[in-house]
Formats: sequence, C-alpha cells, structure tokens
Amino acid sequence: MKRVTLIITAVLTVLMLTACSSNKVVYESNTESQGGNKAWTVLIYMCGGDDESVNGDYSKKLDEIMNVNYSDNINVIVQTGGSSKWHTKNIYSDYCQRFKAGKNKLYLEDQSMAANMGDYNTLANFISWGTSKYKANHYMLILSGAGGGLINGMAYDELNGNDSLNLEEISYGISAAGVNFDMLSFDSSLMGSLEIAAEMSMCADYMTAPQDVIGNDEWNYEYFLQYLSDNPSTDSQGIGKAVCDGYYAKCEEKGTDKDAAMSCVALDNMSTLNQAFDGMAGDMLTATDSLLNYVNLSKAISGVQLYGGATVDEGFSNSVDLGDMAVKTSEFVGNTSDVLINTLNETVLYRVCGERKANSTGLALYYPLWENNDELQEYMEISNSVKYKEFLRKICTRCNVEDSSNTEDFNSSWAWNTYNQDMQTMEYKTILDGNSYELNILGNMDMFKSVDINVYKADKRAETIHI
Repeated sequence: MKRVTLIITAVLTVLMLTACSSNKVVYESNTESQGGNKAWTVLIYMCGGDDESVNGDYSKKLDEIMNVNYSDNINVIVQTGGSSKWHTKNIYSDYCQRFKAGKNKLYLEDQSMAANMGDYNTLANFISWGTSKYKANHYMLILSGAGGGLINGMAYDELNGNDSLNLEEISYGISAAGVNFDMLSFDSSLMGSLEIAAEMSMCADYMTAPQDVIGNDEWNYEYFLQYLSDNPSTDSQGIGKAVCDGYYAKCEEKGTDKDAAMSCVALDNMSTLNQAFDGMAGDMLTATDSLLNYVNLSKAISGVQLYGGATVDEGFSNSVDLGDMAVKTSEFVGNTSDVLINTLNETVLYRVCGERKANSTGLALYYPLWENNDELQEYMEISNSVKYKEFLRKICTRCNVEDSSNTEDFNSSWAWNTYNQDMQTMEYKTILDGNSYELNILGNMDMFKSVDINVYKADKRAETIHI
C-alpha cells in the first residue's frame, strides 16, 4: 500500500554471462522473436524475498523455467524483485527486471529501479506492460512468493519491511491494469480458499491454488510450461490440470505428496457457491441457539480437515476444508450442506490431494481454531457471507468485533481512499451522445441487487441543482 516512484533507466546491453548455479545465461532483449499475437502469454510475478537471498529458492524456479523447449506460439514473461540478493547472475536486487524466457536463456526486456513487490501499483504496472507488449489470445498470471493465506497475503518484499500483497491489493492491482485473465495461479501457500476465489472471480475465469502450505520447490514450472508449449491450443482447464498434476508429481518426487492439496476452480461459479455457503452458514447459526446442538456442532467441526498450522508451536493458520465442513456438519444443517457440496463439485473442476489430505475437496475456509480479535475483525472486512460472520461472532466469545460491511462508512475504506488518490492523477470526462448517457459496469453482475441512477443538472447562474 506504499507508493514507490519508478525511475526509468536506460537498459544496458547485457553480455552473455554464465549463471551461478547452471549453464543458464542472460541475454539482451530478443525483439525479433516477439512477432504478432501468440496463443498464450504467461506473466510470472516473482517476489524472491528472503527465501531467495538465503537459499536461492527462486533462482531454482528460474532454472526450471529455462529448462523448457518453448514453441513459437507462447510467451513466458518473468518480473523479479523483492529480494536483497539473487543467486542467478545478472539479476540484481536494486533493479526491477523483466525477462522473456527461452531454452537455457532469459532475455532482459525491461529494467528500472527496484519497486515494492508488495505494492499493488507494481503488480498493475507489470500486468499492463506485459499484456500490451506481448499480445496473445489468452493470458495467464502466476503470483509467486511466500504466502500466509487469506489474512496475511503473499509476496513478502524483503527490501520493503516484508510488505506484502493482501487480498484486496491483489484484486485491485489486477483490476487497475484492466485485464481479465483466462487463468490465475498462485505459487504461494494457503491461497486456495473460498474467500480468495470469490475475490478473484472479478479478475479471472479460472484459478489454481494450493489449499495447504507449499514448499518452494514443489510448484512444477518445467512440467506445466512444457505441456503448454507442446499444446498451445489447450484451454484454461487443460492448463489447470497440468499445473495440479505437475505439482503432485513434484511432491511425489520430493516425498511430500501425503500433504499435497491443490485444485483448479471455475471462478464464474463463485457467486452460486457463495449463496450456497451463506445458506449453510445460516443453519449453522441457528444451531447455536440450542446449547446441546452447539456443543455437538463444535465437536463435528473439530474433526474437519485442517490446513497449515494448527498448534501453538506451528502457529494457527485457521484454515479448514469447506466441503469437509459441510459433510461433518450435515446432521445439524440439513439439506443446505448437500446444496453446498453439489455446488462445490461443480465449481472445483480438478483437484489433487495426498493421503493426509484425503478429505480435501478443493477449497479451504477460514475458521478460528485460535481466537484473535484483530484477525477476526479483518475477516469481517473480507468475507461476503453475512450469516457466517454472525456465526463466528457468536461462537468467538473472547473476541469483540463488528461486521464492517454493515457498519463501516465506505468513505474510510482503503479501496475508496486509493481510488480517490488515483483519480487525482487521471484525466476523465463524461461522454454524452445526443440526449443519452451510457452506463457500463464491468464485472460479475450477479453481485448487484439493483442499480439506481440519479441524474443531476447544475444551474451555475442560479447556484441550484435539479434532479
């Protein structure tokens, strides 16, 4: 949320140099290969953080990206930043660098002074630049960086006090660029939740994300990018399956497959899924009116599939499986659990899970195993389910929070203040065609109950306004 002024510098010719960890090399821009529209352009927003500076984990991801035999029909573009040291030679921490991937090569396409990777402006700028320069029929965005899930966000920038992109900033950064992605993927832990998918439904058609903690070496770039290069006519569902299968194959190779959990989700069905969840949450809320039902409901929820940390030593991720929640509580919520499960199965198109995540159904849900007032208040600002928020307020007796969606003045919200700041730097005008005004609303219209328009005419001479 901090503003960083980007100072554009001249891009120097980069000589062919051997990378630190392999035979990979960095070249100057390969402009002759850009050509016309490709089948796919894949944008990778890579925030290395201290995982890169200490262990070189994100340089290993770059090595994988460069292992692919690319066809001429796809573009793979990477932006690096957010780390005090990069282990790939000629990637520098004091610059924001953008590369086009090739076999054993990275082509330096753009370079500017380092920008905060935890700032939505940096994300929006990369998306705008990448989609305007590398035209394609389909676009995919991969957000790669350390993740803390729904509340803590992802992409911790080591150079800016570990500032990160929260859910609102990710959504705003993509929306500000004016691009709707065919596929949005998270190479980041704990990002495959109902709440995140609901927010991202305004930005993309499909989403792949892990429900649990993911190792830095488990996202399989070589597998899925080689699949895409070999099958450039594939659709988003094909890519989603390849991302999930590649991840699971990598987990099997590393011996971490028992805890694997990742899915591909159809975001255009999130409105229906949210409605189904709100219905079930209403029945959960009603169940708390009876002390006996409340006790039994709590016992049922205690057996739901967990993700991330769930002890004092591990820290509490407060994340459970959505579908397993519906199954375990069905005795107390009636047929609304069946409705949710059926809708969830229509929304989650493909998933992989390991032995210890056998009850994974493809999307996680926030549930406070450990009560924290600040965290719960933040959730009140994120969730779309009024009934679930009321349920949490009722069961979290040690917390005192308000549902900000009902009480907060929109003028004080982060999004509104940011919008006003941006509007101060933009020129805009109203277009009048004859006697008609045209109102365009971009996004999922299912979220609107009604749209009302007031037309005002100002009489400057009389200093009056007529409606």
